[in-house]
Formats: sequence, structure tokens, C-alpha cells
Amino acid sequence: LVGAFAAGFGISPWILAILSSVAFALGHGAQGPIGVVVTGTLGFLLAALFVLTGSLVVVIVAHYLVNALEFIGHEITGPQKN
Repeated sequence: LVGAFAAGFGISPWILAILSSVAFALGHGAQGPIGVVVTGTLGFLLAALFVLTGSLVVVIVAHYLVNALEFIGHEITGPQKN
């Protein structure tokens, strides 16, 4: 969304990064307030990475690394008990 709207409509990519991050965060409302903050922050960082590099491949690799680190962290710590 950031690249298409910035190029097609001349909207600042930074404004679009903020707006898309807010939408991404709100879409994760089921994860609770902490999940909203974490996903919103990650969404903005990935959007900023796209704005700075202009490469979707860089963003995809960064997202993969975040997911891989999260998976490894869960494997190391084991199941969480409530």
C-alpha cells in the first residue's frame, strides 16, 4: 500500500507508513493491547524499511527473520503455562 499510493497519488510515504501501521495494529486487536502495540510497531518498522530501501524483498526477508526468531524463542522457552 505504501509504494502504490505514494507513487500513484503523490502521498507522502511516511504518512502512508503511519496509516498502514495503525490499520495493521487495529487488525490485530484480538491479541490485546500489547499485541496491538507490538504489531503496530513492527508494521511501522517494516514500512519504514520499505520507504528507505524501496525494496519489498528486503521487507519480506526482515519479516521472515522476525518470524523465525519468534519461533526459535518459543521453542527454547517451551509451552507457556497460564
